[in-house]
Amino acid sequence: MVARASPGATSPVSASCGILVGGMGSRGGSRLGGVLFVALTLACAKEPLRQVQGSKGAGGTTASGTGGTRGAPLPRDAAVDRLMPGTGTTDARPASGEAGADGAGGGTPPGEDGGAGQGGAGQGGAAGSAPDGGGPRPRVLSLVLDGAPWYATQATQGIAADAQGKVYVTDSGHVFMVDGATVSTYLTAAEAAGAADAAASTPRLGDLDIGPDGRLYFVTSWSSTTTGARLAVMRSIEPHAAQPWIDLTPTISDAQQIAVIDDGFIGLVSRTGFWTFSDAGGTLIYQPSQVYAGGCACEDLAADPSGTFLYQSGCNGYPLLRGQADGSGVGILYQASLTQPSTIAANNFLCVARDPSGGFYFVVQDPTDDEPRLYHVTEDAQGTSGLTWIETTPTFAQASQQRSNVFGFDYCSLATAPDGTVYFQSYAQLWKVSP
Repeated sequence: MVARASPGATSPVSASCGILVGGMGSRGGSRLGGVLFVALTLACAKEPLRQVQGSKGAGGTTASGTGGTRGAPLPRDAAVDRLMPGTGTTDARPASGEAGADGAGGGTPPGEDGGAGQGGAGQGGAAGSAPDGGGPRPRVLSLVLDGAPWYATQATQGIAADAQGKVYVTDSGHVFMVDGATVSTYLTAAEAAGAADAAASTPRLGDLDIGPDGRLYFVTSWSSTTTGARLAVMRSIEPHAAQPWIDLTPTISDAQQIAVIDDGFIGLVSRTGFWTFSDAGGTLIYQPSQVYAGGCACEDLAADPSGTFLYQSGCNGYPLLRGQADGSGVGILYQASLTQPSTIAANNFLCVARDPSGGFYFVVQDPTDDEPRLYHVTEDAQGTSGLTWIETTPTFAQASQQRSNVFGFDYCSLATAPDGTVYFQSYAQLWKVSP
């Protein structure tokens, strides 16, 4: 059964990720500069949480090494479902057992073995196998919620899923909780900021993620009558209650995206680069020249307990990066085919999420039909080895006929529950891909 809530407000002006250039004459959106905190603009973008004044202080933080140089593009292997011209077979079936949770991968070119295998990521299997041992079985794509109350934006929003199947989605003023067919307010920005500062005003919420212990981590900003503009990462384990954790104000002036690496340890992308934060404070791991945060609409970050992270700047034609939170290296995992030869036919990378069973999921915009396409990738994937296209029924192109907004599938936020369910939030809708 599809739950239906009151429609969210939208002001679409474009249909693709990237930087807005020349007003409405270009497809794209950016997180444009605002007066104080996160500002949702009519140009389809979301302003990052940032301070209105002051420069980055010392804050007791340390700047570690540069973490290696940007890697070279990966070889042009055959794409899993949509190939670039002259790259070989166009069989749409992913190779069975290709994206195992251990990252070994079968390494077989897609569509050439047809065996049963394990067919997917983790124990639940990213793609699954047919009972008769034939090709991989499509996973079911279904609509969970339509007309959701969160403020719909042309940008990635904070999203997380817990072990009970509850899904959490943020906008600037709320953390919403979707439990089956019921959507409710889990936490407000005022409740969050008030837990840190009784004199807080103009509170805003930013990105959100969930830890292995089930605690929600989220960015909060507010203005204080005593201490001025504040920026913090907070945590919550129960509705309408928040606990202050890391005061970011002495260290950085904006927080674009966060990703939980482990309990009490997160990665964070700022305009000053890629950082890690723990109880001990913050450490700059990669400079902006290595992890570019340009404030584009589809910027997203995901990390797993090993410290491996995927990051997309969200700008038109920019690549999907893979790096290590310990500073041992970051480089290009896949190019966007909009500007360069690529393993995957993808105008843009739209959203990304870790798979609790191993590896990551990510969504691309396919240039052939302008619809999203879901992939799973292992931590150590190279080209198509460790890469699996997640075929669904109905397809995303077919499901897009049910979208409630003209740009409903052009932007997304992604989360994976421990049971393998992938949740896909787009505008005022929530979809799920069953394991």
